[in-house]
Formats: sequence, C-alpha cells, structure tokens
Amino acid sequence: MSFFYMLTAQAAICTNEEGGRTMKTARKRGRPKGSVAEKTRDIPIQIKVFEEERDAYKAAAKRDGLVMSAWIRQQLNRAARSE
Repeated sequence: MSFFYMLTAQAAICTNEEGGRTMKTARKRGRPKGSVAEKTRDIPIQIKVFEEERDAYKAAAKRDGLVMSAWIRQQLNRAARSE
C-alpha cells in the first residue's frame, strides 16, 4: 500500500491507493518540553586512564545500573563529601 503525504504547517494530508484521505497531526521536531532539567551538566572534565582502568569503571557502572560517566561522577562526589 502506498501513501502520499502533503505536509502543511499543522497537519499532514494522507491519501492512500483507494483515494481516501485522512488528516494526521504533524509531530513537532526537537526535544520534548520539560525533558531537560533546569540545571545541565555542561562542563566536561577529561582524564587519562589505562584501558584496564576504563574497563573496570565500565564494569562497575554496569553492575550498579549506571552509565560510566554517572558512576564516575557518583564516586567523585562521594570522595569530595568525605573529606
């Protein structure tokens, strides 16, 4: 089945092979509203590690159900608070 779409600013007109037409609301592009926290982490910190260390960090993060950057951030924050 083939479809023909004509996009307008607000909706798409869809015509199928039988000639029937339907209106579909066009989705807005970009990130959904409210999906970004008020504060964003926008300052990168780069460190050099050995491959074995990176693999150990990645495994520990996976074990804790986190991505590696979140796991490293968690560990650094714990160390900073304990001093």
